[in-house]
Formats: sequence, C-alpha cells, structure tokens
Amino acid sequence: MVAFQLSPDMFGHTRFNFSPLAELGSALVLFDQPARAGIHRRWLLHARTATQDLDLRLLTALCPDRPFLPSFMYRAADETHASIDSQLARLEQDGIDAIADEMVNVWQTDSIPGILAETLRRGDAGLRRITAALDGFWRRAVEPYWSAIESVLEDDVAHRAGRIVTGGMYSLLEDIHPETAIDGDLFRINKPHHVDQNTVNGCRRLTLVPSVFSYPKLIIDHDETEHLVVVYGARGVGRTWEGLFTGARASETTADDHLSGLLGRTRSVILTRLDVPMTTTQLAAELDQSASTISEHLACLRAAGLLTAWRSGRRVFYRQTALAGSLIAASGADRLDQAN
Repeated sequence: MVAFQLSPDMFGHTRFNFSPLAELGSALVLFDQPARAGIHRRWLLHARTATQDLDLRLLTALCPDRPFLPSFMYRAADETHASIDSQLARLEQDGIDAIADEMVNVWQTDSIPGILAETLRRGDAGLRRITAALDGFWRRAVEPYWSAIESVLEDDVAHRAGRIVTGGMYSLLEDIHPETAIDGDLFRINKPHHVDQNTVNGCRRLTLVPSVFSYPKLIIDHDETEHLVVVYGARGVGRTWEGLFTGARASETTADDHLSGLLGRTRSVILTRLDVPMTTTQLAAELDQSASTISEHLACLRAAGLLTAWRSGRRVFYRQTALAGSLIAASGADRLDQAN
C-alpha cells in the first residue's frame, strides 16, 4: 500500500497527458504474457504477425510483465500530445546508463536476460539498437491503430473533465481504478509489492495518463521532482477494436433505414460512429470522403444539437450528444452498428 497526500498545490498542477511510449510499453507487456491479453486478444494476434521479424526478445526483456516496470516508458511527456519521435529522442538523451540502472530495478534479484544485458554493455550502439527496436514496434503494432486509441483517450478525458464540474477535483481520482481509494486527503493505491504502507508527502504535480494497453492495470511513477504520474485504463477501452479486425469498415456500414431516412445515409453513419470522439480528418479517412464534405455534415449535425465539439491542441473533436444517443437508440441503429 502506498498513499499520496493530496494538496491544493498538487491539484493546481494537475494535467492529462497522452503518451505513445507508455502505450508501447504496455503493449510489449502483453507480448510477454499473451494469456493476459483479454480484450486486446484480436489486436495481439494481428500485431504478432506484423512484428514477427522484429527484435521481440530484446523488447520483451526491456518491458516484461513484472511488478516494477521501467520508469522511462511511463514518465510524463513534456507536452499533452507527445509524439513517439520526441519521446524516443528524450530516451536517447538519457543515455544507456540510465536505462541500465532502471533495468536493475525492473529485474530486481533476477538476472537481466542475456540479449538485453549484452545490448546494455554496447554503450551508444546498444542505445541505438533499443530505440530502433522500439520505433519499429511502434510503426508495426501501435501506430496503425493510434487514431482509434486516441479517440478513446479523448473520450476519457472529456468524461473526467465533466466530473470536475459536478463532483469537484477529488472526483478525478475516485473511480480511476479498483486499486485506488480517497481517504480524507490521502490518495491510497493498493499495490501488493508495496508490503509496508508508505505515505508520500509533498507531491507538487499530478499527471493523469489514460491508456488503452495498460488496462486493466494501474501504473504509477513517482520521481524525485515530487511528480506523481498515474497511468490508468481509459473508460470504454473495449470500443477501441470495434470493427477493426472484422473487415467491416465504417464506410461499408449500412445505417438503420429509419435513421437514414431522417438524416441521410452519410450523416447517420457519421452520427453512429461518433459514440467516441473523432476529428474531421479521422472521419474522412474512415468514410473515404473529403474533409470538406465531412465538415459540412458535422456542421449540420452540430447545429441540430446532435453533436458537441471541443478543441484539444490544434484539433477539434466531435461526439454524440445525449439527444443523439436517444435518437439512435430509438431508431435501432445502435444495435445494427454493434452487429456489424
């Protein structure tokens, strides 16, 4: 059990962060223990095929399924929407010695696997091998699905931001994971490998990192800069893979006749797809239509009160309103979409 003291100072420096490197690390943990893939099983089957010629023994030794995970994979990024390139560049700046030190913490009293130990002894050449392997895994196994992953992450952040309005700052953490609890001004985390209760005072920053591949685990990182990072499973993780591995793309989906008759086929498909947040560009790619055409449909649906929109960085995300959800449910289009 470990407990972190909550303070106005911490909540004043609380932010959300999307981390491609954290997703990559947790995806590799699933490669190390495929029996635990759960809702990610279909992704794992496809990812194994796509990465079969990569240096997977090195990667799973770097990110194994163990009580302690490498902090350099899960620390907060410098910006909210970090790129994998910037995160790998930061890893290179840390140097091979920092990675080697962290591997000692990960493997504890067990021996570091030979392929990783040899790579760590090679200095800069070993560092380049590690970052190249991580980059290759990202390109093959994670990047093709990043748009779908990011939509789920955006939805989680929008939900939790709304919770602040109705429940205050503590509501951000109340249901973040079954291992956590709010006890007065303490944020308790029940980690079995922390055998003695340890209360950490003086945390000045909190970064919440919603994640798809970390589900159902909770990952925490607390460093000497009084910065607490909490990586947790985003709500609606199961929706990430809907339609991705069945051959049924959104452009091939036939919307319910009643909803199509009311809105038109394209608008009804757009509306049903926006049960998770998406941008104009994402929708255009899924539906194989121009961004300008999609933008016109979005403007019409939003004017009718069926969509809400918000800006995240340089992008604008759209999502169904409660009115749209009721309309879809009444028409039966949601059941048809699930069947596809």
